[in-house]
Amino acid sequence: MKNRSLGGMVVFAAAAAAIAAGVFASRAPARTSAANAGCNTLNLLVWEGYADPSFVKPFEKKYGVTIKATYISTEDQELAKMVAGGTKLYDVLTASSDNRKQLVDAGVIQPLDVSKLPNYKAVFPFLKPTYQLKGRTWAVAQDWGVNPFVYNTKAFKTPPTSWNVMLDPKLKGKLAIWGDYSIVYVGASLLGYDKNPKQLFNMSQKQLDAIKAKMLQLKPQIRKVWSTGGDLIQLFANNEVVGSLGWNYIYQQLSLKKFPIGQVVFKDHGAQGWIDANAISTGIKKECVGLAYKWINYMTTAKVGAQLANVTGYAVAVPAATKYMSRSLIKSTSMDRPNAYIKGAIIKIDPVNRQAYLKTSEEIISGLGG
Repeated sequence: MKNRSLGGMVVFAAAAAAIAAGVFASRAPARTSAANAGCNTLNLLVWEGYADPSFVKPFEKKYGVTIKATYISTEDQELAKMVAGGTKLYDVLTASSDNRKQLVDAGVIQPLDVSKLPNYKAVFPFLKPTYQLKGRTWAVAQDWGVNPFVYNTKAFKTPPTSWNVMLDPKLKGKLAIWGDYSIVYVGASLLGYDKNPKQLFNMSQKQLDAIKAKMLQLKPQIRKVWSTGGDLIQLFANNEVVGSLGWNYIYQQLSLKKFPIGQVVFKDHGAQGWIDANAISTGIKKECVGLAYKWINYMTTAKVGAQLANVTGYAVAVPAATKYMSRSLIKSTSMDRPNAYIKGAIIKIDPVNRQAYLKTSEEIISGLGG
């Protein structure tokens, strides 16, 4: 998944079919807790893995409510949904480090009262500034990481070491890539632009054109441009692809299925670092605001953080979660070295000219057959 630290200049699958459909609705008791009178359903708009039954069902049971989740595949898709009336459809949504300003400026999320979130004080301090804009706190971080290159370990004798592996002619028709504007940052790394991390979020049109030309060289290599994690999980499971820009979640889910999957974060990974947080919609019903705060607070408890890490493979926002994590999970999520992990990443933030980045990524995706 931005100094390469988080202060000022932030440099830094029910199953795959259900995931691919983008919607998950779990069952809960029909009754509504007196504490949530008038609100029996909380609607989420979040990334895959963020409404897993392992932690959703206990919440539903405790409060006598139903959690319904719709999954997003890109931040810009999320913003479009919210602007097109989603504020009245979704109560809690993911605010990512590179679209939180968009969500604030579009008026689709509301500032939070952190006094209503007892667990806020337990969140890693370095994750908080990203969501403090205009003197207010707009979301609470729940996890973070760096998008890796995921690969079939049977197809790679040794782990790849650079994005340049995607240009290897031996991999013709065997690779996939995420159909998100993050594709621009892969091209930036291939061209060495990440040697100046500050510049990655304000690249010139000339640089974006160069990235487009470089990425289109991958056309013979790309079997599929994927949209959801479920898509890529199936591509690997069916042995249609052997490598892709991916998510830790994809690696984790395939690992749990005993598939021969590996992941690696390249030294030249570029701006693939990210932070995800929970925000509250401006159109939420008044009677559901309290339940929304309960959910956000719940997602930053130590035990739930550990469950989230187990499902997604992401580093989580609460250090105490390690009490409930296996040694191997702590290591694979880098929760044993959080400060070094975040400082070694380039965390994505909103590009200065997002539309130019989106246009470039759309042209790349179209050229690759997406």
